Formats: sequence, structure tokens, C-alpha cells
Amino acid sequence: MKHIAIEEYGLYLGITGEHLQISKKGDVVKEIPLHKIKTISLSKNGASLSTNLLLDCCMRGIKVYLHDFKNEIVGGIYGMHEHAVSQIRRNQFKATDNSEIPYQISKRFIYGKIRNQRAVLLYFDKYLNKTLPSSSEKIQKAAESIKNSAEAIKRLSEEPSIDWNFQIMGNEGFSSKIYWLALRESGLLPSSFQSRTGRGASDIVNSMLNFGYAVLETIIWNAVTNAGLEPYVGFLHVQRPGKPSLVLDIMEEYRPWVVDRNVIKLSKSDHSQFTPELKKQLIENIHKTIANKYFYKGKKVKLESIIQRQVYKLCAHLYNKKEYQPYLFKW
Repeated sequence: MKHIAIEEYGLYLGITGEHLQISKKGDVVKEIPLHKIKTISLSKNGASLSTNLLLDCCMRGIKVYLHDFKNEIVGGIYGMHEHAVSQIRRNQFKATDNSEIPYQISKRFIYGKIRNQRAVLLYFDKYLNKTLPSSSEKIQKAAESIKNSAEAIKRLSEEPSIDWNFQIMGNEGFSSKIYWLALRESGLLPSSFQSRTGRGASDIVNSMLNFGYAVLETIIWNAVTNAGLEPYVGFLHVQRPGKPSLVLDIMEEYRPWVVDRNVIKLSKSDHSQFTPELKKQLIENIHKTIANKYFYKGKKVKLESIIQRQVYKLCAHLYNKKEYQPYLFKW
């Protein structure tokens, strides 16, 4: 299944038969069978689409997302027949009334993120160990520190303290500092990258990371709405109007492997600016990662299906049926 990202000005999206037809100035650029499409993201002003296409997307369960100039989702068009059970949302809202469930789920999200940061470091260390032993040593030292930080998350009390969010995010911040520093000092990221910067970043690496996280957000958002959960009611990230807290929560464990790893690979190429061509390449690489198969419960499963199953496991946790466990990547 494909996630279609429209990043070019002046494109028109229509429908011909059972195909999405993308055209520009009357010339057909591409045709894609609708049964192979999962989402369509419009991230560029000046693109347009037909109501016939929208109708067919709603009937087929294809979600259409609208992004602003920061590439953040600001709107979505879904069919009225989406899989949604009111009880799961009631459980989700009820879980936020006390701190125990948010605490347990948040610990697992951040434990997964830290462990997957370590997996990314060790993934690249296989190359450095043979070519740059001094850089490999830095990566291995950072990986050990990050492992200790992950274990510290596991050792936190079973009962939430008043400042549980501060404790969890303190460990996350410590690990992330070591992680990004090791990537820069080992030469895996260019010297222009000084530290992780979110909104308003000017260097190419942070610009690529921010853009990549927005692409990942669409994929997580799709899994969340498929499960009938409310994207704006999360457990770890602060809930405020317009912030999809649950989507951001779930994203944490996938950021390192799905986005960071692909940005590191692309940053090795000779680029000084985040060009449209580089954006297209990053989107394609992230979508390839999502389509790749990884081991899950003893079988090789597409990562996108793993993400969806993990979201359903979160639903089971909210039903008090089974504790949520993060997905850990192997290098």
C-alpha cells in the first residue's frame, strides 16, 4: 500500500476509472491504482483535486491529509464508515483521569525510543567498526550510556510519583543528548549540525529531521484513526488545542529507526540545502522503510502493519487486557 505525498506546485489530482491520476498543465504525470493507496498528503499550496476523487477515497477508506507550510497536519478528510468503537475512546478519556495508566504507557514509549536510538547507533557502527575504529569507539560508548538510561526507565517505581513526567523526560533528554552528540562527533552527521533543533531550524540536517517526522506523523495518524482512538488525547505530551498528543506519543519509538536513520544516510551525500529533490528522496526512503518487513512475533511483517498492530495493542492496554510493550528494532 502506498502513501502519496504531493510536494509540487500546480498538480491536479483526479480519477480515471479506478486510478488516481496526477496531472500538470493537462499532461498526465502518473496514474496509481486506488486499491494500492492508503493515504494522500497535500503539502504544497496550488495543488487541487476533484470531488469525484474525494468521494471515491471516502468510500475506499483512503484518508486525505492537508499540511500547512510547516508540514504539520491541519486537516483531514475521512469516510463516515471508519472503524471506530465508542468504548475505546471512553477508555482513552477515562485513562487520563488518573496518572497510573499514562505513567505506565509513557514509560514504555520512551523506553522504546531510547532502545531504538541505541539500535540506530549500532546499525551504523557495523560500518564504522571496519572503516573508522576511532569513530566506532565513540558510538559504542554512547550506545552503552543509552542502554543504561533505558534500564533506568525500567527501574522507575511501579507507582507514579508527582513528577513522573519530569523523570521520564529527564532520561529521554539525557539519552538524546548523548545520541546526537555521538552522531556528530563520529562523523555520521556533518559538522554543520550542532544540536537538535525543532521548529525554525536553519541547518540541513535539522530541516530534514523535522520534515521526516512530519511524514512519519501522517503514517501514525492513520494507524490511530484506524483503531478508533482520539489523536488529540495523549499520555506523555502536553495536551493543548491543535496538538495531536497521542500521535506524538506513539511516534516516539519509531523516530530513530524510520526517520533519523534515513536522514543520516542522506546527509552523507553532497547537499548544502534541503532541495525539493532531496525532500522527494527522503519521502521515498521513509516510505520504503515503512514497507520493509521486520520480525514480529516470529514472522516477517511490513513495518506499517507492525505499527498498526502496536496501536491495537495500546487499545488492549486501555481495556486492561494486556500491557503495552514497545517495538524494538534489531540492527
